[in-house]
Amino acid sequence: MFRPRSLLVRLIASFLSLLLIGIAVSSFFSWIQARTTVEKVVYDELQAAASVKRADLQEWVERQRKQIMLMSQLPDVRILCEDLAPDGDGPVFVEAQDYLRGLLSSVTSSVPGLAEVFILSREKGKVLVSTNESHEGLDRSGQAYFEMGRDGVFLQNLYLPEGESFPAMTVSAPIKDSQGETLAVLAGRLNLDNMNKEVMVWTSFQEGREVLLVDRRFGILDKHVAPGQRESWNLNTEGVRKSLAGASGYGTYINHAGRKVMGVYQWIREWDLGLLVEVDEKRGLAQARRIAGTVLGTGIIVACILAVAVYFISLRFVRPVTAITRATQAAAKGDLTQKVPVRSRDEMGVLAENFNSMISQLQALYAAMEVKIDQVQQAKETFADREKWFRALIENATDIVTILNANGIITYQSPSVERILGLDPVDMVGRSILDWFHPQDADKFEELLLSMIERPGMPKVTEFRLRHRDGTWRILELLGNNLLADPLIDGVILNIREVTERRQAEKALEEEKERLAVTLRSIGDGVIATDGKGLIRLFNEEAQRLTGWSVSDALGRPARDVLHIHHVNREDDRLDLAGAVLTSGRVEPRGDAMVVSMDGVSTPISSSASPITDEIGRAIGAILILRDVTQRRKYETELQKMDKLESIGVLAGGIAHDFNNILTGVLGSISLAKLYGQGNEKVVSKLQEAERACLTARELTQQLLTFARGGAPVKESASLAELLKECVGFVLSGSKVRCEYSVPEDLMPAEVDASQIRQVIQNLVINATQAMPQGGILYISAQNVEVEEKDNLPLPPGQYVEMSIRDQGEGIPPEDLSNIFDPYFTTKQEGSGLGLATAYSIVKKHDGHIGVESVLGEGTSFTVYLPASDSKPVSKESRAQVLDRGQGKVLLMDDERVVRDVTGEILEFLGFAVTTVADGAQAVAAYKDAMEKSDPYTIVIMDLTVPGGMGGKEAMEKIWDLDKQAKAIVSSGYSQDPIMSEFRQFGFSGVIAKPFTPENLMRVINRALDL
Repeated sequence: MFRPRSLLVRLIASFLSLLLIGIAVSSFFSWIQARTTVEKVVYDELQAAASVKRADLQEWVERQRKQIMLMSQLPDVRILCEDLAPDGDGPVFVEAQDYLRGLLSSVTSSVPGLAEVFILSREKGKVLVSTNESHEGLDRSGQAYFEMGRDGVFLQNLYLPEGESFPAMTVSAPIKDSQGETLAVLAGRLNLDNMNKEVMVWTSFQEGREVLLVDRRFGILDKHVAPGQRESWNLNTEGVRKSLAGASGYGTYINHAGRKVMGVYQWIREWDLGLLVEVDEKRGLAQARRIAGTVLGTGIIVACILAVAVYFISLRFVRPVTAITRATQAAAKGDLTQKVPVRSRDEMGVLAENFNSMISQLQALYAAMEVKIDQVQQAKETFADREKWFRALIENATDIVTILNANGIITYQSPSVERILGLDPVDMVGRSILDWFHPQDADKFEELLLSMIERPGMPKVTEFRLRHRDGTWRILELLGNNLLADPLIDGVILNIREVTERRQAEKALEEEKERLAVTLRSIGDGVIATDGKGLIRLFNEEAQRLTGWSVSDALGRPARDVLHIHHVNREDDRLDLAGAVLTSGRVEPRGDAMVVSMDGVSTPISSSASPITDEIGRAIGAILILRDVTQRRKYETELQKMDKLESIGVLAGGIAHDFNNILTGVLGSISLAKLYGQGNEKVVSKLQEAERACLTARELTQQLLTFARGGAPVKESASLAELLKECVGFVLSGSKVRCEYSVPEDLMPAEVDASQIRQVIQNLVINATQAMPQGGILYISAQNVEVEEKDNLPLPPGQYVEMSIRDQGEGIPPEDLSNIFDPYFTTKQEGSGLGLATAYSIVKKHDGHIGVESVLGEGTSFTVYLPASDSKPVSKESRAQVLDRGQGKVLLMDDERVVRDVTGEILEFLGFAVTTVADGAQAVAAYKDAMEKSDPYTIVIMDLTVPGGMGGKEAMEKIWDLDKQAKAIVSSGYSQDPIMSEFRQFGFSGVIAKPFTPENLMRVINRALDL
């Protein structure tokens, strides 16, 4: 019926082969998958059964253990055990024995898990009472349950009792009296048969499944095994062997009865038992075999059905193919009239339609080819006309058009060469174009021609010099393009344009730009010029310095990309000066801003921008002027700091004055109390602490006073070398910081207030040590310097002593550097924020300068400049010594009563007779009265300022008129009056600042009296 090589036979055979292979493979993998799945299910079921059986076994044993423990605690058992003697046989013993036997038997009968319950004597382990009366009197002292049972509840794992053939497990517990002493041991032998019935039997298991307990010594624990059956068992199976080895797992193996089983085994460590749950493998995998058989049978049935279907389907597909085959054979012989019948709308139908369409297209193509031949002939005629038109266009063009072959020989030359270079175009054809090139440009053109030949389609533009007929050289711009591949051109076409006049104009412009550049370089401001698109066309040296851009990099770039300018304190607000001017066409007035260079350095500038306009007033460019105002900002900052210090100083002075008056009374009272309390160490100790606290408060007010003083310091010629070593050594005492000095021996003295400069040095050294909490090196140096105007220091020229204090701390952030001298500014948790502000104020009042430099991660350096002195410094030895006691009369004037009372009492304690008054008028009257009585005062102490009354200055003038030999001391908590620093010019012999201690007061009095 079928031809051996027909398409139909091959289709059916191929399909059936693939189908049968698929069925076989599918059946095989179905069997594998089903087996794997069923095995997992069976193992999971066995694992769950093993876990349940293990839990049941544990629960069963625990239940028996608790039962024994409860029985050992029964009051009757405990009481009667006291009547049992190990070797007794009296009536009391027998009665107690009978009662306990009955009690234990009744309990055991209700507990099927206990096979026997018995009581052992405490000392010898003799069975005193047992539910098995035949065991009474036996010796159990060698059993572990006796030894361990005396101390607590104990479970003895499997062992073989005497006279028994089946192993047992026994639970024991002590029977204790009311005092906790052990009377006897209660033991219960577990009923393993009951355990097998209640725990190890699984009624839901089908035939071929079983649960086993195995022991290393006794094998499988089942006392109901038929005679001779146990001996035939193989106990060396995988499950038994691995479980008794202490392992847990699962697998397929031959069991003890010789059957292949699927089993799960576990080791019960606490009882040294192995637990096995097994099922016959054939029964376990029966479902997998059923699934595989079903898949195979279904596949065979489906294959038969599909084979029949394939035959009819293939027959349907083969018929159209046969028809198409016959039609193509006819078309190959030139017969284009054959058509294939279309019997369906599927792919075969589409194939038939497409074949018929192809035949129709071939018929149309033959007809179209005849028409095309006619059109080509007409196109040739049209092309000839267009060639004439383009030739006329080229020959009348203003530019020179030249066509070269690959060797540089001219194959066509347009007539315009005669107008531009004076050459005959006809004579040039056939010659090398290099004949007219400048010798220095010939090699350059050869390279260009070679480049165009190697990379066709890429136009090249450059400039060359060609010789005119009159011998001069003309500059021409050449645009070349390789069209050798174009059969109509077959050459390299050159479009040449003369640019001699343009280049001469550009040269003149360059010379003008150079003159302009020289002018701009001499300008101190940054100058940038842009074109109408905002691109930079001019960039002078100062602009390079401010922006960090070189001229070569900046030219041609948008000004906004090069000039990173923003408002002061608003970095996110960028300014586009060029864009604003080009948009508005108006001059942008000068304003302050910040310019950021390429390396991130910000420079304050004053900027302005103006438009460049053409003849009709349209903006065609912009001129930007950037002026560096760094130095101006420094001077402005210094002025702002001075103004800030001046305003805060007024407030600080008032606060310090009132506070010091109060502190004078407090400190004086404490000092007096300390003097009066000599001998009482506890009182004196507390008063010393209070005195130190007041002195600490005085230090704070001293900073405020220095801040607010305003007048000139009390200056004297002093050695800064001595001050540095004295202050630095004091501050660094006990710290982890080591100091390195670099002070020359010829260091000049300075005209300073020594106490104030000590405060400056101490504040700077304290800051340095706080910056190095883990220790480090503090570098102290000093030198003589001569300041000149070119040094850019805010100091008049002259001789100065420079002090430098440099630490190795973490440094100060740049944003904080401008604020560190501000009052109350601090970045530390502890500190008043007055240290550096006070130092700044003191140095400024000394006509000096203090500066700071800091690098994060490296440290901070403070530099102080103080005017040098030509005078010899005052030595320590020349200072007056303090006397312990005084004598004479003292007139004390102060408007504060508490100050009068406390100071007066201090003076009396020091040995003086004291008269106190409230204002200057009373002081003058008292002094005059004493003069008239020929009993003048030894010294007068007067407050400088008395609100609403005569102060110390006016009173001193009047006293001076009365007595030119008068000795007076001026005192104040604060004053801007220069009297405190220039007290001798106003007639005073000494000065003392509030608050003061008795020692300070006595020292000043001695100085005033020249003692």
